[in-house]
Amino acid sequence: MEVAYQAIDDYFSGSGESDESLFLEKYNDINRKVFIGFRINGDKKGSAVAVENNLAKSVYKAALRALEDQRYKGSITENDLKDLKIEIKIFGDEKILDQYYEKGIHGLRLEEEGSNGNYYTTVAIEKNNGIQTLLKRLCEAAGLDENCHQDENVNIYYFPIIHFATTIYSDEITTFYRCNVIDFKPNVNEKKIKESLNLAEGWMLLNLDEDGLFNYEYHPSSDEYIKKDNALRQLLSSRWLAEKSKENDVLKQMHKVNLDYILRNWYKEDGELGY
Repeated sequence: MEVAYQAIDDYFSGSGESDESLFLEKYNDINRKVFIGFRINGDKKGSAVAVENNLAKSVYKAALRALEDQRYKGSITENDLKDLKIEIKIFGDEKILDQYYEKGIHGLRLEEEGSNGNYYTTVAIEKNNGIQTLLKRLCEAAGLDENCHQDENVNIYYFPIIHFATTIYSDEITTFYRCNVIDFKPNVNEKKIKESLNLAEGWMLLNLDEDGLFNYEYHPSSDEYIKKDNALRQLLSSRWLAEKSKENDVLKQMHKVNLDYILRNWYKEDGELGY
């Protein structure tokens, strides 16, 4: 992490050269692919990968390349440095996909005659995708048919990823496991659980829109909800609202609006049967 921040300091100081003492001998011959991602106040602000014959040098090169990334409304500026947080992923050895692939532990790579697609560990967790859905989407990301993973000419690999970052919540480096932070001694009691449930209920009610649809899968980095829908989640949310409306008359009107939405969009009759 120190090397990544030093690369940024060197870039903005205009030194144009790296201090070779950064690239310690113990990192020699560790030619792992390294991913560097930048965030400013939680928003993505550039990313890149690099592979050198020294792990620290790979970090340094990837950080410099990420500074040139213009995909997120321009690269970071010197004024952004006080809010800059850095994410680092180090890739392990690839293996042909088999039963030992683990969601959130491994990334995936697919290749076929020049076409290539990669998914890091975060995709499976953030989208809650199983392996078959991941493979279909990976095929599409590579510009191939969604069922290309069934083709014997397509090679699919998986690889472990070490994932750590500085975050807006702490100046300390946070290490992620399955894209989450593990607390082995959680300070949890009945009061905190009830507070958490009350906050969740409040969030649910605030995210029922005027048409009766529950918004879900909020993306903090873009400050928006995805447009895709999921009937099962909507129906379970509706069931929850029905139970709550028994206790609170104010919620009955919200429940009615929600039911109207469901019946308009997802209910149909065929003879004597309703679906």
